[in-house]
Amino acid sequence: MNLENIKEFILKNDNFAIIGHVNPDGDCIGSCLGLWYMLSSMGKKSKVLISDDDVPNFLRFMWVSDASGDENDKYDAYLCLDCADINRIARGGDGFRACAETACIDHHRTNVGFGGINAIFPDAAATGEIIYYLCKDTMGISPKGDMADCLYTAIVSDTGGFKYSSTTGRTMRAGACLVENGVDNAKIFKLLFDTYTQKQMDIIGDITATLTTHLDGKVAAIYVTDELLKERDMRFDDVDFLVSMPRSIEGVEVGLFLKKKGDQVKVSLRSGDKVDVSKIAFSLGGGGHMRAAGITIDGTLEEAKAKVIEKIKEVL
Repeated sequence: MNLENIKEFILKNDNFAIIGHVNPDGDCIGSCLGLWYMLSSMGKKSKVLISDDDVPNFLRFMWVSDASGDENDKYDAYLCLDCADINRIARGGDGFRACAETACIDHHRTNVGFGGINAIFPDAAATGEIIYYLCKDTMGISPKGDMADCLYTAIVSDTGGFKYSSTTGRTMRAGACLVENGVDNAKIFKLLFDTYTQKQMDIIGDITATLTTHLDGKVAAIYVTDELLKERDMRFDDVDFLVSMPRSIEGVEVGLFLKKKGDQVKVSLRSGDKVDVSKIAFSLGGGGHMRAAGITIDGTLEEAKAKVIEKIKEVL
């Protein structure tokens, strides 16, 4: 994993904006914060252009409000992390486009490299894995304390606790080294995978009641609406823990979780070991990984579901 170009980029600049993708997840937030800690340890100025409101409730344990910056401030350089497409930058996109000094660090296979310099490693299980090796091997900084917790959370989040097929020996070695550096593995696993609010438990039945199967049981889909979430005083990220549930049904090759928000539907796709859902998502204007991808489609729930299932049918 050669990251010398990123090292040179960091060494020649001093005031960085760190940016990520819309609806930031554990890998995005953990990677951004991990890099922020690393730059701080080097005496560099940096801010993460993620607001407090952008952070899902279950990830607030690692969030640091002091890291958050204003996208309208002036920055010498931009580092974009875990974002597969320039149009999916959450905050700071205009600044990124206008800046002469930009870099992109990512592991999405659909990323074509939109930074001034790019470090795209599709074989990395998480962007947090790339940042770990940037710190340890390229910059000579051993991640410890809060930096280690953030990078471990990033890696664990995007590998489902090291259980997804994207996990490699290199991924697990990074995780092992972070644990040896003091990360509380059990605590982070509990916070990410084994802690639910009463509201989350109550809404499970409503969402699973929407389950439908298609294409002879090879596709399963569930959905949630903004109206239901408003009624329950919940956010969309409060129900993300159900995203893999349809795929877990016996015989299902592709699971869909549709989220209706106004006149748009966000569709999260999860697959087993046969279907590359990144290609399906890309064909509909989305992107992602081989086993996990997403799309935003204009229209109704039924229209969005029909479009995606038709594409899956072509593949199957």
